[in-house]
Amino acid sequence: MSTSTIYRFTELTLVWGPLDLPDDAVSFADDWNWVIYTPEEIEAAILSVPCVKLIHDSRPDWRSWRAQWRSLDRTIDFDLIACDLDPEDGGRPGCSLYWGGSSFTTNCTLTDMLDVWTKIQMACPAVWLHDTVCRMYNPRSFVADLPGKIQEWSR
Repeated sequence: MSTSTIYRFTELTLVWGPLDLPDDAVSFADDWNWVIYTPEEIEAAILSVPCVKLIHDSRPDWRSWRAQWRSLDRTIDFDLIACDLDPEDGGRPGCSLYWGGSSFTTNCTLTDMLDVWTKIQMACPAVWLHDTVCRMYNPRSFVADLPGKIQEWSR
């Protein structure tokens, strides 16, 4: 794979999962210890990546939130989905909102994608890529599957 190829992916999202994601993971697996993040934790992780700018804050609610990573003419766009959570739930006691995922819409190189993603993982290590058929990817499995998935992820 060329390091200068620009990938325009519209069908990938960032999602939460277990701390250690196997190569053949699916999001409907129920045998993991999931890590649940708040919208504020993910916002901070995304905005901590160099070259990411906040486009729109979370007012009036998280559906409005947008950020973009930009380097020259290459971009990655993010949104942020917040979901209600029972504060008494064992998943994250005391938390009333959890992060439900973020778009990861790309117009950049594979190196750019991996660099931005791994920087987000520095703050929130259980953040993985997810596709439209519920497959979850760690960086290694993403790179391995990329050649066969380009059309599917670019719809």
